[in-house]
Amino acid sequence: MQACPLAHLVARVRAFDRFPKVDAALAAIRAEALGVPGGRVRRLGDTRAGERLELISLGSGPCGVLVVAGPHPNEPVGLLTSMELARLIAEAIRAQDPAVAPFTWHILPCWDLDGARLNESWYTAPPSVESYHRHFYRPAMAGQPEWTFPLDVPGARFDRPLPETTALMGAIDELAPQVLCSLHNSDVGGAFYILDQDRPALAEELTRLPALHGLPVDVVSVDTLGWASPAPGVHVLPPADALHRPADASGGIAHPDHGACSLHYAQRHATRGILAEVPQWRVERPPVPPPGRWAPAIGEQAEHITRTLAPLQAALEAAGRTVPDSLFLPAVQDTLQLAGAAANAWRNGIERPEDPQLAEALWNAVYDGSHLLPLRALGMWQRMFPDSPTSINGNPLVRRATEHSRRSLGPLCESFETETSATPFPLRELVAAQLSAIFTTASHDAPEHRGGPCADQAL
Repeated sequence: MQACPLAHLVARVRAFDRFPKVDAALAAIRAEALGVPGGRVRRLGDTRAGERLELISLGSGPCGVLVVAGPHPNEPVGLLTSMELARLIAEAIRAQDPAVAPFTWHILPCWDLDGARLNESWYTAPPSVESYHRHFYRPAMAGQPEWTFPLDVPGARFDRPLPETTALMGAIDELAPQVLCSLHNSDVGGAFYILDQDRPALAEELTRLPALHGLPVDVVSVDTLGWASPAPGVHVLPPADALHRPADASGGIAHPDHGACSLHYAQRHATRGILAEVPQWRVERPPVPPPGRWAPAIGEQAEHITRTLAPLQAALEAAGRTVPDSLFLPAVQDTLQLAGAAANAWRNGIERPEDPQLAEALWNAVYDGSHLLPLRALGMWQRMFPDSPTSINGNPLVRRATEHSRRSLGPLCESFETETSATPFPLRELVAAQLSAIFTTASHDAPEHRGGPCADQAL
C-alpha cells in the first residue's frame, strides 16, 4: 500500500501541556490563513449569544475538506487539532509542498463557541478530573449544534436548528465538500471512528491509526452498539430514521428533542463523512464481573447514581420554578434524566453478553456512566449557585442539594481519579491521531493521492 502523502505533516505536531484559550486559538488560526496566498476568513453566522462564527479556508485544490471542531463544548481536542491543522497546511503552502496542492481546507474551529466560553476555565488549568468537572458545561441535547439538523422521516420530525447549526448547513450547501470531518473527544475509553457509510477500504486504514499514537481502540463503543462495524473501532452511522423512534400507535408524528447530525445532512451532497473520536483520559476500570457477580455489580453502579444524585433530583422536583433559569438548568435536567434512565435500566437487569468484548464494553460503559454522569450533574449544579444558596433561593431542598454538590464533588473526583489511575493522554498524540484520521480520509477521496494511513510511524 502506498504511504499517505500527508503523513509527514503529522510528524510536525507540537507538544502541549494544556488546551489554549479560545480567543488565542482562533486568532492563531485566523493569522495562519491570512498569512498565505488565497487564505480567507469569513463570517458564517452568529452564535446564540451573538458571537461571530468564522470559517477559515486555506488552499485552492479541487478536493474540498470541511473540518468542524468543537461540536460539544467539553470536547476541546478538536480546537487544538484545528490550530495545528491550519499551521501545518499554511507552512506546506508556503513551502509549495505538492502534497497539499489537491486540497482546499475549510475549518470551523469552535462550533459551539458559547459553550466553549463556559468550559474555558478548565481548558487552561493543569489537567485534573476535579478541575474538569468543577468548570464543566455540556448543553442538553436540544442545545447541541451537532444534533439539531432538520429531520423529517416516517414517524418523526424535528425543525428547530440552532443558529450555529444553520450556519454550518449554509457552509455545507455552498461548499458541497468532498469530505466532512467532525472532531470529537470522550472523557475516557478509546479512539473510534464513525463513517457515514460502509467503506471497507478506508475502514482498514483507520483501524490502524490509534495504535500508532499510543491510544487504545474502542472496538465496541456504547455509543455505537448494534451498528455495522467494517473494522475494529470503525462504525457505520445508521440512517437518521433508524436513530429515531417510529410513529406512536395512533400513527402520529413524534417530535424528538433533537434531529439529525452533520454527517446525515452532508449526504445530500454526496459528501464523505467521518466523526473522529479520541479519549482525553486513560483509565483502568475494575475487571468485568463474572456471571455470578454480574447482576449485583450492575445494581451497585445503579445505586451509586441514585444515591449521589438524589438531593439534586428532589430539589428539582420540589422547587420547580424557584430554581434559577440559567444555561445550566436544562443541562442539569438533561443529565439527571439520562442518569436516572440509565440507573433504572441497570436496576431492571441487563444480561451479561456471552461475547467477552461485548461484556467488557458494556461493563466499562456502566462503570464510566455511574461515576462520570453524577460528576457532571454535581459540577453544573454548583455552578448554578456560585454564591451562597441561601442568598439566591430560600428553598431548603435547593440549599441541601447545593451543599451536597459542593461537599461531594471534590471527594468523588479524587476517588474516581484514584480508583482508575486516571491519567491524561498527551495532547500531542490526541491531536496527531485526529490529524491522521483527517489526512487519511481526505487522501482516500483525492484521486491523485490514493494511499495508506496518514500517520507518522515513529510517533
